[in-house]
Amino acid sequence: MAQFTSQFLTREYNDRPQVLPKGTTNMAFVGQFVEIPGDVVFTVEYSVRGTQMTVFKLRGLKKSPNANYKGEFNVRVLTASMKTLLFSADR
Repeated sequence: MAQFTSQFLTREYNDRPQVLPKGTTNMAFVGQFVEIPGDVVFTVEYSVRGTQMTVFKLRGLKKSPNANYKGEFNVRVLTASMKTLLFSADR
């Protein structure tokens, strides 16, 4: 259970290791316990993105990992959220 709840513990920026620590050429950290700025740790995509970062960088590929979906900036998502907040049947 500790592994599941540890993702929700209070933390500070940069208290997790970088996917590719500075200066490394053959080592990387992957999974949900690395630092990927601007991403949400509790998704499968987080782990996939970290692995993509690792493979692309260590193989010397000029590729970028899949982009994050930024739903908080999507007008449809914002509208649906507002409707839910204002017109919820549970109120």
